[in-house]
Amino acid sequence: MPPKLLPILLLLILHTPSHPFPLLPPTPHPHNTLLHAHHPPPSPSILDTIDLKHSWPSSSPSFIANHWNKSPVLLKNSFRPDDELYPTVADVHDLATDDDSETRLITHDASKDLYSLELGPLSPSELSPPLPHSIVINDVDRFLPHVADWMDANFDRFPNWRRDDGQVSLASKGGGIGFHVDNYDVFLIQILGTRNWTIEVEPLSEDEEFTRLDDKHDVRILKASSTKRTVTKTLKPGDMLYLPPRIPHCGTATSDDCMTLR
Repeated sequence: MPPKLLPILLLLILHTPSHPFPLLPPTPHPHNTLLHAHHPPPSPSILDTIDLKHSWPSSSPSFIANHWNKSPVLLKNSFRPDDELYPTVADVHDLATDDDSETRLITHDASKDLYSLELGPLSPSELSPPLPHSIVINDVDRFLPHVADWMDANFDRFPNWRRDDGQVSLASKGGGIGFHVDNYDVFLIQILGTRNWTIEVEPLSEDEEFTRLDDKHDVRILKASSTKRTVTKTLKPGDMLYLPPRIPHCGTATSDDCMTLR
């Protein structure tokens, strides 16, 4: 039997300096290829929700002016959910079993609250383990030209030196990679199905991150905080969640037919 249909998370990552990014790239700098935010962005008071009515990328200048490198925002209906350039479940299965791809299988045993990691390539029998899980593949745009074309068409206002890679995660219902924080801007674009995102609205310092690391897992997971204010949002096909650097977040697939781009 073929593996059952699973949720997919595809991630678009943009490197971030500690200052707002200009619409035109500055003179090349030797550190531009690995730009991380060393200072947290301004603390957001709320997580805005804006309905773009499928207007991205024409609406991106307003986003850059109001939210880029400043505050998280949920951009509802950014894209049409049936774009033919999106990756498919078959694409992800093929890449997960490819020797050349960088693949990780992350499973979550809720009874033990334990995340486990297995490195790829995966065998066909490993594509659908019984526990809630995510298959994470980096550089998906390098392997799938149609995904690279989609990213270029929709994020051309962001210079190439700001982009890192597209990352796809194929998850079962309940799958995710736990609460974590990134040093770069992240766009999370829902392609298929639904996923809940829990977001801390205040940026996390590196010292705070160190004290909250939960080292019982195979992956870098943060312990939950009882003092941090959180917001939970559900993403549906075509929605996009933007997170500036150092904003802790946790995504959980709520369907077996869920796809998100990061």
